[in-house]
Amino acid sequence: MKKKENLLKHTWSIIKSNKKFFLILFAGAIVLYSFLYGLWKIPFIGFGIDRMSLVGAGDYFFILGISALISLFVILWGHERKNHIQSNAVIGTTGGGIAAFAAGICPACQGIVLVALGATFLSIPTAFLVPYLGLIKTFSIGLLILVVYIKADNLYTKTCKTCLIPFSKGSKNKER
Repeated sequence: MKKKENLLKHTWSIIKSNKKFFLILFAGAIVLYSFLYGLWKIPFIGFGIDRMSLVGAGDYFFILGISALISLFVILWGHERKNHIQSNAVIGTTGGGIAAFAAGICPACQGIVLVALGATFLSIPTAFLVPYLGLIKTFSIGLLILVVYIKADNLYTKTCKTCLIPFSKGSKNKER
């Protein structure tokens, strides 16, 4: 229990030392995600996303939670880079790639849309997933909490836990 308390205190001290940047990131993320979620349109030109469903309290909590967790992750990541703490860039890159793919889901047509050179390259309809959006949101927030916890733990212990996982002999990757 003592380690968890110290981990939280250490993470809180990192946030307090970057409080202004955290608040700017948090506000920016709320504006960005609320726009992408279809809560508002750009005034005067009417540019934005037309939602096909009503917005509930859960949607607002989701936007606030995602914004806070992403802001916290960026603060922790920046602190890690500033202090040159060992990390495995492959894991962050993989997570970023998955997040970029998931962010390509259109909230209006409920489809995954891949864009190339300004035109739709591929559109995969996913309207059948609409009943499962609550489960998908819960799963994505859970993964984001796990990523923030692992990043905070790496900063607290000054070791990369994922770097300590040994490769199997049949793996194409060599031992580090």
